[in-house]
Amino acid sequence: MITRVDSLLFSHKLSEIKSGWKAKVKSTKDGRPSRIDIFDEKGIRYYFYRFHYNQRADSVLSMETIRSSYFRSDSSLVGRHLLYMENGEWLKEIHYKDAQDRLVQTVRFDTYLERDETVRIIFDATGREIESRILPISYPDVNAYRFEWKPDTIMIVEDVEIEKDTIKYISPVLGVGWYGFPLLYESSLSPNVPHPIFGVFFAPRGNMTIRDMDLSFGVELISYKIALSDTNIFIEGIGTLAAMQYNLDMKYDWLPENVEAAFRFGGGMLSAGYGLSLSASVGYHLLPSRLYMGIYGQSLAAFNELGENTISGWGSLGLALGANFGDINPDLLKPYQDDLDRGAATVATAKKMATESSIIGQWSYPIYVDTLLQEDYDTTKASIGISIVTPFKMNIGPIQTNLVIEIQNYFFRSSVIDTITFQGTAYLIGVHLNLDKIVPWGGERLSKTITLATGSYRTGFGISVGGDLDYHFVSLPFIFSFYGRAYAVPKEEIFTGWASAGIGLGLDLAKLFGSIGSD
Repeated sequence: MITRVDSLLFSHKLSEIKSGWKAKVKSTKDGRPSRIDIFDEKGIRYYFYRFHYNQRADSVLSMETIRSSYFRSDSSLVGRHLLYMENGEWLKEIHYKDAQDRLVQTVRFDTYLERDETVRIIFDATGREIESRILPISYPDVNAYRFEWKPDTIMIVEDVEIEKDTIKYISPVLGVGWYGFPLLYESSLSPNVPHPIFGVFFAPRGNMTIRDMDLSFGVELISYKIALSDTNIFIEGIGTLAAMQYNLDMKYDWLPENVEAAFRFGGGMLSAGYGLSLSASVGYHLLPSRLYMGIYGQSLAAFNELGENTISGWGSLGLALGANFGDINPDLLKPYQDDLDRGAATVATAKKMATESSIIGQWSYPIYVDTLLQEDYDTTKASIGISIVTPFKMNIGPIQTNLVIEIQNYFFRSSVIDTITFQGTAYLIGVHLNLDKIVPWGGERLSKTITLATGSYRTGFGISVGGDLDYHFVSLPFIFSFYGRAYAVPKEEIFTGWASAGIGLGLDLAKLFGSIGSD
């Protein structure tokens, strides 16, 4: 029985092991298991476990919850139990639940240091005590009740072994559309009148192998419109390229498996000539949905586009939105099984976005304006915007990063000629880097973050860098924010920008809907 490995982490409901069976184990960074799949001697998965670890703390107590969920081979839930660990050391309670998430049994552990004993009390579903037993006390040490296993080892039970994780692709096919602006121009092209560039890339993953490298051969379409220098003429059209993609194999403990980075090399026809492209992308698959979001960069060399025997080119940066087609690797979806409960993945993702995000309305005023911008526009006014910190996150060491979407308007005007303005709305996407674990000053109520974002301005593709101090009220779902941003925006042939400081007021939707649910 697999419960011989750990009687608390596993359940007798699914614990059978026979000679020749194998276990594929994946661990978290600290060595604790995140998932275990049990296969019979023929390689057929018999059942599997998934584990989730959550830490909660206040000024008095720190409590860790370990959730163990177990499924049959057809992914049907058999049951789960939750272990409550005080200060990450002392086991306090275990709640056992059935497949319908109904409580069936509770086990409580009362520790008495002065008597050097632990009393284990078992309650049924109604809370009636059915058993009480005195046990010798087990003092926490480096491994007690933490289930810390070395990443590549497990206690051998009969012929149970560890196999290497073989996850390679999210799904067989990825389709991506991207939108951006040129940032780099060859001298014969002009940045004075920027126009957005659109692209579509579609490729089956791993459909070619060259020297043991899995490559994805697909098609890329590019729509472009770029002005020529010192003229009113544009080159524009749609390019059709054959593209080869190579996915970087990034296997780091801190990097989620649904982050994908890739390089692409392509070539094909443009409207009047032909071109060669080199592209790169970094994206995040919004599991358990099929959606994909990322950043897309492309450099393109255009031959004969401006005339016979001419060479030109440009480099673009943009935002990508795509979708996965075909069956998504089931091992990647299993951690979300408890949240989905057989619901539609896209609906579950939209619900998570709508009920767990933080939305902050922002008001700011420029405190510094670059001289290039100030020469032509010497009058400005306050800006308003909105920042949405989504629940989609990943951890990089002690830093938690959340996907953030920001919309910010800006306005600069010449005091000489009122009709000459530099204004527009910036649509940005980026990450929130939470520094609370590195900078504990202010406690948990005062959130310290750095924001890095990129996106579309009226004159092209730009960036935004800044910091936030967000105060979270204890009993109310409100957020009060002090923030600063530096904006870099393309203007004619070079970049310009400004720095702003402001305040914000927002809602913590997770706390709001949590309080409504508890009421």
